[in-house]
Amino acid sequence: MRLVSLTLVLGLAAAGCGAKGETALDAERYDYPIGSTDVARGEEVFRANCNGCHPGGEKGYGPTIAGHPEPVGEVRAVVRNGKGRMPGFDENKISPEDLEALLAYVDSIGGIRH
Repeated sequence: MRLVSLTLVLGLAAAGCGAKGETALDAERYDYPIGSTDVARGEEVFRANCNGCHPGGEKGYGPTIAGHPEPVGEVRAVVRNGKGRMPGFDENKISPEDLEALLAYVDSIGGIRH
């Protein structure tokens, strides 16, 4: 658990310095198990921050998430750093705990590849 916490802290610190549209190597840095099972909280975070562009996990201004799984490291990196027209969400907007809950929710709708 301590290693996961350290990795999360270091990853988030580096994300704050990163540029929009990180590389595949950056996604690897974010590739570790989801640190929450709080799907209900994750759904709240999704509705507050993601639903406007990905309504219900479907295609809107952004691509479909539900049923289109991506590796967890890629999803974390995109949420933190943005990609294309999608903005990044730093830890002031989505806390580390809320990010993990968000990932649990995205996993529950088929958006995480295992």
